[in-house]
Amino acid sequence: MKKKLLSVAAVASVFTLAACGSNDEAVINYKGGEVNKADVQDEAYQKAGAQIAFQQTMNKLLEKEYGKKVTDKEVEAEVKKTKDQFPDKEQFNTTLQTAGIKSEKEFEKVLRTQMLLTEAKSAKSKVTDKEIEERFNQEKVEVKASHILVEKEADAKAIKKQLDEGGDFAKIAKAKSTDTGSATKGGDLGYFTKGKMVEEFENYAFKDGVEGKISDPIKTQFGYHIIKVTDRKEKKTLRSKKNPTELKKPWLKKNQLKSIQTISTVH
Repeated sequence: MKKKLLSVAAVASVFTLAACGSNDEAVINYKGGEVNKADVQDEAYQKAGAQIAFQQTMNKLLEKEYGKKVTDKEVEAEVKKTKDQFPDKEQFNTTLQTAGIKSEKEFEKVLRTQMLLTEAKSAKSKVTDKEIEERFNQEKVEVKASHILVEKEADAKAIKKQLDEGGDFAKIAKAKSTDTGSATKGGDLGYFTKGKMVEEFENYAFKDGVEGKISDPIKTQFGYHIIKVTDRKEKKTLRSKKNPTELKKPWLKKNQLKSIQTISTVH
């Protein structure tokens, strides 16, 4: 399995996951005594106890869910790649020490946690065949339409009557449509696929055989629409159908956020 090469900067980001050493180890020596890690940890726990507990719980959940997908060999390979980015072993060890990581073994643990998190993100970002098919079906038909939007049904009916008697759709849209964005263009909404408009609007716009016709007033949450479908295109192929990776992009960020929420929930 291909794993992302961690840069030196990325290594620094995982250093914060490092564990503390022995509790009786002195942090500061002074004449007549010392301050050891237990003393520091007592105070630190009061300030960061919940955060530490959360981190440890998260690590256990990651290991439980994705532990089998990250092998020791893969971790060793990533450690080697990281070490290779330093001029020599001494500088690598110095960087570890500066970050509070005492040994390469400890760094392996930290890196493994980072790799498990990457695995979790990847697993939760997968797009199913069903989602690909649904996206294809949404995008294979594209229509171009114009509309006139008004607040009251009576106004919509009056406009429809005017259009039926030969009124110019674009001129009426410019004069009376409350959708100022499209009104300046004579009501033109351009081309769009399913999922872009509200349901009631789409139910008419994507009907077969409505091109060139003018709808009766259609009520939506925005008011009353009079719709004119001016063109319809049906794509025989879709680039994303051939290359599912493109389809994954819209879901990636959303699903990665979901992955963090999923693995961090304690049942």
